[in-house]
Amino acid sequence: MIETKDGVVVAREIDVADTYLTRMKGLMFKLNPPDDYAMVFIFKEEKEVNLHMLFVPFNITALFLDERDRVRKISKLEAWRGRAKGVAQKIIEIPEKNYKEVDVGEKLIIDI
Repeated sequence: MIETKDGVVVAREIDVADTYLTRMKGLMFKLNPPDDYAMVFIFKEEKEVNLHMLFVPFNITALFLDERDRVRKISKLEAWRGRAKGVAQKIIEIPEKNYKEVDVGEKLIIDI
């Protein structure tokens, strides 16, 4: 589950992408993600990350997090052709239909 410090649930059901292959596949080919779903990408250290939406058939919101799970950047990406770049140790990709408002600087609690 992912929630804010104030207890707002960002996602109840999460998949973790923490290997090269799972990060490379990401949300590609996922047709109908469940409500309250997000994918969390975890990197060993903060680094510049490029996101693409090739083969992702729905819009998403991407949250770029620092090493303390604070939101550093928020990007809205369009299905099939969106792109984003940012420095992060974790990235949370949330289907647009499930996104609940989060602010830059806000700390998230991620229970994997």
